[in-house]
Amino acid sequence: MTTLDCIDEGGKCFVSSVNISGKMRCRLYDLGFVKNTAVECIKKNKTICAYQVRGTVIALHNDTSALVSVIKI
Repeated sequence: MTTLDCIDEGGKCFVSSVNISGKMRCRLYDLGFVKNTAVECIKKNKTICAYQVRGTVIALHNDTSALVSVIKI
């Protein structure tokens, strides 16, 4: 198991857990970051990455991505 920010560009994974509380946790759930959801890293930058989740591309800062536990495919 690793975190979302460690997935390489083009890499795929499944969400294991979201280790954030409060409004950000609700926002990530609303965006589709729920357990067993497939995620693909579309574009990676130094501070922000784009992920495809349930047919939608979503950009997250690396500090937020680091709080999402995933399982690499």
